[in-house]
Amino acid sequence: MTADVSEQLHILILLDRVALTDNIQAAVEHFEATVSVKDISIESPQPEELEKADIRIVVTASACDSSFIEGISPILVSSGEDWCPTIVLSPMPTEPMLRQDSGTASGMVHHSSQLLEQELVQQLDIVVQAARSLASLRAELADSRKREREQREMVEVLEVERRQAAEIQSALLPTELPKLESASVQACFRPVDTVSGDLYDVFRLDDKHVAILVLDATGHGTAPALLSTKARQLLQDNELLQDIANIQPNEILEHLNEAITDIDLAECQFVATIFAVYNEESQKIRWARGGAPYPMLVRKGQKPCAVHSAGPIIGAFHGAEFETAELSLHPGDAIVFHSDGLDGWVSSAPERSSSSSEVTNLPWLKSLSHAGLKASMDKLESMINTPPSNPLASDDVTVVALQLSNDATPTELSRECDSAALSAR
Repeated sequence: MTADVSEQLHILILLDRVALTDNIQAAVEHFEATVSVKDISIESPQPEELEKADIRIVVTASACDSSFIEGISPILVSSGEDWCPTIVLSPMPTEPMLRQDSGTASGMVHHSSQLLEQELVQQLDIVVQAARSLASLRAELADSRKREREQREMVEVLEVERRQAAEIQSALLPTELPKLESASVQACFRPVDTVSGDLYDVFRLDDKHVAILVLDATGHGTAPALLSTKARQLLQDNELLQDIANIQPNEILEHLNEAITDIDLAECQFVATIFAVYNEESQKIRWARGGAPYPMLVRKGQKPCAVHSAGPIIGAFHGAEFETAELSLHPGDAIVFHSDGLDGWVSSAPERSSSSSEVTNLPWLKSLSHAGLKASMDKLESMINTPPSNPLASDDVTVVALQLSNDATPTELSRECDSAALSAR
């Protein structure tokens, strides 16, 4: 907001042992200003506090010398003004000059009290213009400081809210992953900011089934974090999860898609999702994906590969259909679910293959078949905690991996598993 310079100024006339003369009275009446008059004494040891003013006119019987300035300074300082144009009229003035006193920060112009009305009007006009400019600058400075203070307070509030959101999100992450018979599951989570659009969960459905969920809301910051949190709640509250024996991952995502599409958020609308169910008894895992990267299968003696299935990103449109993929695991097999932040990191990672930047070419992934899940995931966590060479590639990274132990007893299903199992059914 810019100051209104047409606003009336306040002129304060200070009389030091003299009376107000007609020429001074007539001169100030030429200006649109409120005028107040006060008697003072520069010899008073306890100066009275002066009212604030835009212009001061000091009329004195004393000479404008150093003794006068020394005496008037405490009076002018008592008004609390940062800087106020001041005209001093005395019978014995110095040459007309502008004095900036370092102790009082008071700008004083000295003139003879015998100035004619028109001469005084001319001098006042100069000071009035300066006062209006000064008032405008002060108002702009005050407004700027107010905006800066409000912005600083807003940033502080947002930062507190972000920290609170981060604490809530951290509390939503599983503190301990389920213990599996003849298999193990590990997770790696690295948010790029205080709060993350990524979220994951691994939870038991019953004593034989474990669910795996990976969510990645588009964007960064609080809005995606809230959306992924909402998506997690909607999925876990789905009544279809109660019928464990007949859970169809594609139907779970279809219900989630309708709910997220109905929310219709302006800033953050989409959630890449993978929902999987692992059956410990059959050693079979089934999943559906909505816009998320393809899961990766690591099998001894074979190159890691992506297992494809169809499914658009959650929240894009109503009526979306998703495909359920299923895979029977062999002893030592690992299935890796991840958000696209891992793809972004891999594209700039120094250890990527010279011929390809695909996740399947990463040494840590290949090591799963012989180094074991925990050692490989520890290596991955160390790797993604090192900033990528390309800052633009920075993104939230979530990886959840499940590996069947090497000494697991193969089921009939796993014995029959062949290359056709690597395609979605």
